[in-house]
Amino acid sequence: MALGSDVKNALSAASIFLSAEQKQQVGSFLQAPFTGTYSAQSGQVVGILKDMKSTFSSNLEEAIATEKKDKEFHDAFMQTKKEAYTAMEGTYKEKQESLSANDGGLSSKKTQLQVATKDKAEAEEFLTKLTDTCAKKAKDYEDRNLLRANEVAAISQAISILNSDSAFETFGTVSATSTGKTNLIAKTTEVKVHKVKVHKAVSFLQLRRGQSTAVQRELTRVLSVERSSRLMRVLATVEAGNPFTKVLVEIEKMKVLNEEEGKQDKKNLDWCTGETDENDKNLKSRKEDILSLTGAIDKLTATVKDPMKGLTAQIKGTEASLVQNYDAQGSETKQRTEENVAYQADVRNLVDADDLLSKAIVVLTKYYEELEKRMQGESFAQEEPTPPSTWETYKGQSSKGGDAITMLKFIQGEARKEEMQAHADEEKAQAGYEDSMTELKNEQSKLQEALVKLNQDLATAEKDLVTKGEDLKGAKDSQAKIENYLLNIKPGCDFITTNFDLREKNRKTETDALEKAVTLIKETVAYKAAAQNTKEESFGKCRSLCVKDEPGAKCQACLAKVTVPAYCAGHKGTSGC
Repeated sequence: MALGSDVKNALSAASIFLSAEQKQQVGSFLQAPFTGTYSAQSGQVVGILKDMKSTFSSNLEEAIATEKKDKEFHDAFMQTKKEAYTAMEGTYKEKQESLSANDGGLSSKKTQLQVATKDKAEAEEFLTKLTDTCAKKAKDYEDRNLLRANEVAAISQAISILNSDSAFETFGTVSATSTGKTNLIAKTTEVKVHKVKVHKAVSFLQLRRGQSTAVQRELTRVLSVERSSRLMRVLATVEAGNPFTKVLVEIEKMKVLNEEEGKQDKKNLDWCTGETDENDKNLKSRKEDILSLTGAIDKLTATVKDPMKGLTAQIKGTEASLVQNYDAQGSETKQRTEENVAYQADVRNLVDADDLLSKAIVVLTKYYEELEKRMQGESFAQEEPTPPSTWETYKGQSSKGGDAITMLKFIQGEARKEEMQAHADEEKAQAGYEDSMTELKNEQSKLQEALVKLNQDLATAEKDLVTKGEDLKGAKDSQAKIENYLLNIKPGCDFITTNFDLREKNRKTETDALEKAVTLIKETVAYKAAAQNTKEESFGKCRSLCVKDEPGAKCQACLAKVTVPAYCAGHKGTSGC
């Protein structure tokens, strides 16, 4: 039946996953009596359940496989994103460095653009204004004056080109035509106080002499050696004639008090010893802590404030180096800009000089070529009669013209060499500037990183310094409290430590004297008589019988308030039975 119940519960739970037809079959099966035997209906239900189990197993495997695949995909996706993040972070840093390095170059290029724009405008204006009005004179003058005038005109035109204001300004900045004006310069950290009550030295009374009893004599003898207030009270009680019972009770009280006082003294001694040892140990530990903290604070102070190697000094030095680095970058950038402007002006002058020289050479060359042609033509056109001896064919300065042209070509060649050298010097200076700026940028980056680390170290050192200072103050306060505590308990502890043995000895003497007094009291006839009288009074109505024979049967039977036969029945062997 238990098995049947379990099966029904399982089927009921599983029915939520079944189809309508399967639920009907399972419901019929659950309503049927469970016999534990095989039936076709149960077989159908088992089949359904097997199908469900197979489906669930398949779904589980599929879910596991899907989860595994999704996890692998997620891991690969995250790895790809991390790599991309790392690459983009590196690219970002490179771009930031390149952006910083290009700032100087951008400024220089803007300046060059402005200069080039200005040069272009000036060149266009010059080209517009420069109109060669050189007119070719076609006429040949038969007259010498006309030929001489033509030569003078040609030479004057060349001289005018070379001797103009613009030519003087141009040639004055070119090494090939002057000594030169342009120079390129390259720069560079409650203890609770327990009070101990200690018995102070007791004051003692002077005892009267001449006691007559043995007890008085004994107590007087002891008091003559050891003065005790307790023995004095016993002696006063004896002298007052108090009953012996009261005296003995008082003595017992004093013995108990004496014993309790001894225990208290021992307790106080042990407490003082323990407290002193523990606090001495704690005091030593605090002193060691103070010494260690003081050393650590001194070290931290030196780390922060040392004028040579301290963090503050290092930060100031690093900041000064950064300022120098910034100044050097600005200075070199400014100097490079000035050099570039001077270079462009120098090249412009060299180009202008070359242009002027070329024009002069063209003018002179053309003139002397025409003159040569004319001279050759006249040699063939001469007619009779022969000209007079003073008449000769006009040659002008043709013999010197070649030298002038050669000189101008030489100057032009030197100017072009100077232009090429200026280009080479500019390229070299620009490369040097870029190398220097790269070094300065690298140095700037290192100085900035060092400054950040120094500031972090300074903050940590200052925090440690405050913490150590608070710890040192706490240790000093603790030391002061321990010292004050030891100072407070010192009088009591010194007294109990110094007088413990003497007090023990005095208490023993008192106890011995009290015990001997008890012995002497109990040995006196008066005490014995009083004790006997007390004993007889305790017999009451049986006194007459018990005084005669206390152990006898009559006394005992009377005390037990029974008859003698009855007492003897239970106490055989008693006298009188």
